[in-house]
Amino acid sequence: MKNRIRRIKNRIKSIIGWPSYHRIIDFDIKLPADHRLPSYQRRHPKYDRFLPHLAQYLDLDDVVVDVGANVGDTLAGMLQSNPQLKFVCVEADKKFYKYLLKNERELKANFVNSQVDSINAFVGADIHPLGMIGEGGTKRALVENSKEQEPETKLNRKDKHSISIISLDQLISSFVRNRLRLIKSDVDGFDFDILNSAKFAIGNWKPLLYFEMDYSAEWQLDGYLRSVDSLEKDGYSYWYIFDNFGNFLCKESKSGNLVQIMQYIFDQKSGSFPKTLYYIDVLACTSEDEEICDSIIASY
Repeated sequence: MKNRIRRIKNRIKSIIGWPSYHRIIDFDIKLPADHRLPSYQRRHPKYDRFLPHLAQYLDLDDVVVDVGANVGDTLAGMLQSNPQLKFVCVEADKKFYKYLLKNERELKANFVNSQVDSINAFVGADIHPLGMIGEGGTKRALVENSKEQEPETKLNRKDKHSISIISLDQLISSFVRNRLRLIKSDVDGFDFDILNSAKFAIGNWKPLLYFEMDYSAEWQLDGYLRSVDSLEKDGYSYWYIFDNFGNFLCKESKSGNLVQIMQYIFDQKSGSFPKTLYYIDVLACTSEDEEICDSIIASY
């Protein structure tokens, strides 16, 4: 009954444009009025639930870098699951960043020994955005040289703002002193560029990598394919694949099978046949972390 009343109140707030709250484990995070995370998690119980589960398996003072931190929902889940972790959260969109800071302050008040650093910046190597566009709790970069942009992606004047661009290697060198254990990336179509900007950190630390593969243009698909090839050369030989609803699909020990799935999704988006998968999330690890990743998946 209480949950139903909460949902009704949040819907009313959404209609009139007021911020709402959403319970993540035992903590209420503040959301923009139109944020769709509550409805997604009601319909899909495992949506955005994996990383809080994974956090339980990480060690004291391990560092988690969260690129595309949004309003801090992943931070809230992981911090509650393992308060001993250290977090570096990066969000490019100014509106989401304000909510991230608000939720971070509340989390720190509840977890007094928590260690969280947040930065408003666009992380990347070769992608230079004009601004951020999107709605419903999702924003992505609009890129000047993209020929495949749809008409509705034209940037409104109010969405244009200067974005600080930094490589993930630069950011990590500034904020990370302990063991970098996990890089999470969710930036809607540009995660390959995030990984490309962290070549030193990935080569040096060999962290777990959890990133989204969502692409609508061939140049984006090519970017992901090159990243997979580069990661495999760096020793990332195991790929744990999730559907866009958070459900585990399969484990692959060769990137060739992953590439086939990537092509399958791209063919759907190009209209070759009906959609069954909209995008995938991937957990990548080296052979040294295969055993712990197997345990994490088995208990998920």
